[in-house]
Amino acid sequence: MRYDKEGNMIESFRHYNEDQLPPLIVNRIKTKYTDKKIFGVTERSSTNDMVYHVVLEGKKDWTKIKVDIAGHIEVEEKYLKASK
Repeated sequence: MRYDKEGNMIESFRHYNEDQLPPLIVNRIKTKYTDKKIFGVTERSSTNDMVYHVVLEGKKDWTKIKVDIAGHIEVEEKYLKASK
């Protein structure tokens, strides 16, 4: 959690797995990224909004996306996996 100088909460974070994401969000992700699985979720809530930062695992890469409560998706980062 983050607080302002007066002690008011301004932002909170929760970490969880796919099963705790709203069904709308899961559906949007799985429809767009059919070849990847949801690895982990960080939910960021503030007084103004809530977004989900989701890490997706593919066979050869990792993708971090940001999804808002309406299901709009934005790619934040992509990484190639190390070769074995």
